[in-house]
Amino acid sequence: RSGWSARLAKKRKMSSAPSIAPSPRTARTRSNVRRRLRTNRASPLDNVRFALCRPEGPTNVGSAARAMQNFGLKDLKVVNAAPSVLRDGTIDDDAYKYAVHASWMLDGAVEEDIASACADRTFVVATTARPRENVPLLSLRDGVQRIREELANGARVVVLFGNERTGLTNEELTYANIGVKVPTAGDRAAPNDGADASSSQMSSKKYTGGSGASSGTGSLTPVSLNLGMCVGVVAYELFNQLSDDDVGNFRDFKSHQLTVFEKKRLIEDLIAARQAVDILAGSIDDDDDKEQIYRDKEARQIARVLSGTIASRDAVSFFFLARRILAIAEYANIDDGVLAAARLALEANPDAGAKKINAAVQNALDITLTQRELNRVLAAIRRA
Repeated sequence: RSGWSARLAKKRKMSSAPSIAPSPRTARTRSNVRRRLRTNRASPLDNVRFALCRPEGPTNVGSAARAMQNFGLKDLKVVNAAPSVLRDGTIDDDAYKYAVHASWMLDGAVEEDIASACADRTFVVATTARPRENVPLLSLRDGVQRIREELANGARVVVLFGNERTGLTNEELTYANIGVKVPTAGDRAAPNDGADASSSQMSSKKYTGGSGASSGTGSLTPVSLNLGMCVGVVAYELFNQLSDDDVGNFRDFKSHQLTVFEKKRLIEDLIAARQAVDILAGSIDDDDDKEQIYRDKEARQIARVLSGTIASRDAVSFFFLARRILAIAEYANIDDGVLAAARLALEANPDAGAKKINAAVQNALDITLTQRELNRVLAAIRRA
């Protein structure tokens, strides 16, 4: 008992002793740890990737990485780069030189194609100078606000930057949910050249400007943005709107969304299901150019309908529907019914035109034939 009393007395004496201030080195260490913890906290920017498509200049690639790191972005992909950027499958040393302290970002950044760079993303943004078909075009500020909304719903974003000379191709743009442009001063009219204010204001929103200094007027017209500059501007706007948000408070719930790869698979399933119920599909010539054009158009239509972000739980019914149609189509033989209804219509009226035959099929089977299907039905009846 006396031993325990002595220990307790010693402990009370130690607890009542004045605290000793940490050494300056210990204080700096603790401060650095706290700073690293603040710096490494999860940020919405962690879910944003930049993809440089077919870049030609290694200095542009390095400058892009450096700009990204300055504004808190860490995920860079270099897609299908030109030989001037890649040396034996690795990024050229000049890119590392211009990346400075962001050179680590170039390690493992090489991607062979745009599909790989977008595969695990759920929302795709394309930087473009002009409106493109079926791709809504927003200003950079409005585009970043849209990105913020998507991130709040759990999206994983990729921003596409095109080749320095030609921009993004039509194929690359098919992945985009929205397009964004960077407004610049454009080719502003000189003060005394007689141009009206509205035309001057409109031209000031151009992504690309003129060709340099205007001779004799003293006005400067900016040329198109360098790739590294464009990456820096977009990165700054993202940083400006998103850097103060913490992931823990940014999302109230987790909702998995279809990635680009998963959405591509859904589109393929829907296209296959749609083609499985074609009337007289066996007579379709797959090598026919017109048929291929039609199928490509149909695929684009389905892709446009599904162009927005889609929660996985909302896509389940579409996957189920497509695959059930494919399964049932193997056992259903609707072709005979359509041919029988068409023959009856022609027997009743040998001069019946395409509209009357289509109406007869619709009355008999509640099916409306496309013009292509109707042509195949009439051709089959003539052959018989």
